Amino acid sequence: MKRQPNTFTTLQDLPIDLPVAEFLSSHQHAIHVFLHFRMSCVGCSMSAFDTLGEALATYHISPDTFWQAIQHTSPLAARDESQANHCTNRRSP
Repeated sequence: MKRQPNTFTTLQDLPIDLPVAEFLSSHQHAIHVFLHFRMSCVGCSMSAFDTLGEALATYHISPDTFWQAIQHTSPLAARDESQANHCTNRRSP
């Protein structure tokens, strides 16, 4: 079952059964999260075979912790933060 990019909005939607390579190809913003947690999955030849759940277990990272980090780096979160900063940087008349 192929998932569409950015279709998970809750922890239960996190595709832990998806191969890491497929997850990263459809969620490129997640590369920063993998690197933050010092996961060597980015560029690893096994990422085509290991699932996201297996990688999280290998690196002793809970799915909840990973999901929260993904939420902070998602394109939508970045856009919302950018818009919030734009609104607060406006000068008052």
